[in-house]
Amino acid sequence: MLFVESPVGVGFSYSNTTSDYKILGDDFTGKYVPELAELIFDMNNDPSQYINLKGFLLGNPETSDAHDWEGLVDYAWSHAVISDRTHKIIKDNCNFSSTNTWDNMKCARAVNEVLDQYREIDIYSLYTSLCITNSTNLDDYMRKVVFKSSSSAMVSGWLQEYEGLLFATFRGAGHSVPSFKPSSSLAFFASFLAGESPPLER
Repeated sequence: MLFVESPVGVGFSYSNTTSDYKILGDDFTGKYVPELAELIFDMNNDPSQYINLKGFLLGNPETSDAHDWEGLVDYAWSHAVISDRTHKIIKDNCNFSSTNTWDNMKCARAVNEVLDQYREIDIYSLYTSLCITNSTNLDDYMRKVVFKSSSSAMVSGWLQEYEGLLFATFRGAGHSVPSFKPSSSLAFFASFLAGESPPLER
């Protein structure tokens, strides 16, 4: 039996049966859930250690630092958090795969601009209001919210299927999808556990 609680406090689960197994996680589990799934897959060559792994599910996972930084920047740009100019500076000057990314001052300044903008909003949920106590700041904040929340799309999410992989995006959800879209994420989760395609209609 294997108990994994990482980071401390997230909890763990166990099973004393030999049924089908699925590994699930979010956020930092993007680092170790795929590695654990691969280890189980490789160890299944030994019938005495066989685990019937049916799949794994990751919610908004951290996968690689370079890709996560690129994703953070592109997401900020595509949601009008940063300007075209800042985005171009980052694209032209930042190599997030490098060990000395932050030595390039143009890159460092532009990424600081991204982080400064994210301090003005909830980085985990761009369209969720922040609690602001200063009324002057509130007026400035409301102007930003009205400008940045001008989306008129009415879809509830997107699915992209690859060979052996289903990628889902939940419109209007923040970093922790179940907190923002409980019924949609429950339907998606239930279909995963049942080994079925997610419902295309609610």
